[in-house]
Amino acid sequence: MSACQVEEAAEMGLRSQRGGVGAQASLRQQEDPQAQEAQEVRRKPSRRRADYKIMDGDKYKLCTGPLHRSGRYVRVHDGFYTRTYKGKKQPRPECKECEAFRSGSERMVPLSRVRFALEELVNRVGKAEAGRQIGIPQQHVWKLINGHTRRVQRKTAARILVALKRARDANLLRHRDSILHGASMRGRPEKTVTRRKDLYQPESPEQIEERRTAARERKREKRAKT
Repeated sequence: MSACQVEEAAEMGLRSQRGGVGAQASLRQQEDPQAQEAQEVRRKPSRRRADYKIMDGDKYKLCTGPLHRSGRYVRVHDGFYTRTYKGKKQPRPECKECEAFRSGSERMVPLSRVRFALEELVNRVGKAEAGRQIGIPQQHVWKLINGHTRRVQRKTAARILVALKRARDANLLRHRDSILHGASMRGRPEKTVTRRKDLYQPESPEQIEERRTAARERKREKRAKT
C-alpha cells in the first residue's frame, strides 16, 4: 500500500468522524426542544433600531452601553461626549453615564442645578454645619458658594438636596449671631430668627478682602500712633 493511498484513507476516516459528530449533534438538538428553540432564536435576524430619533423637538441617540444593554435613547445635547470626525463634532457611541460606569468614575453635574439648595442650607445653619450635614469640608462649601467650583459629583448634589429637605422638615433656622459666636458649642442660648436679616449670609471674596484691608489699616494706624 503506497503512501498516497494511506493519506487518502486517513482523510476519509476524518471525514466520516466529522460526519458522525455532526449527525449526533443534530440528533441531540431534535431530542432537546430547548436547544432547538435556542438555535432558532439565534438564527433570527435582529431588528436594528435607528441610531437617532427626534422626540419633542430634541435629537436623541440610541445608547447600548453597559448600563443600557437593551438600548435606551439619550438626548444628544447633554447626554453624550463629542468627538471630531472629518472636521465635524459627533456624539460618541456610549452616553456619559455608561462611559463613567465603564471607567469607574462618577458623572459630574453642574452646580447651578443645586446651588439654590446649597445657598438656602447655608443661610439656615451656616457653612460649618452645612458641610457636616452634606459630608464635605467647610472649605469646599466656601468654594461652592463663591463660584470657585462649577461642577460637583452626583452623590454630593444628592446629599445637598437631602440635607435641605431635612432642614426644612425640622424647620431648622439659626440666628447669624449664634452661628458666628458658636453659641451651641459654648452652651449659650440660641437667638430666635424673626426676620430675614437674622439669617446667616456668607461673605463674598470681595467682602473678605475689604475686611482684611480694613484690619490692616487699623493696625497701621495703631503703629503710627505708638
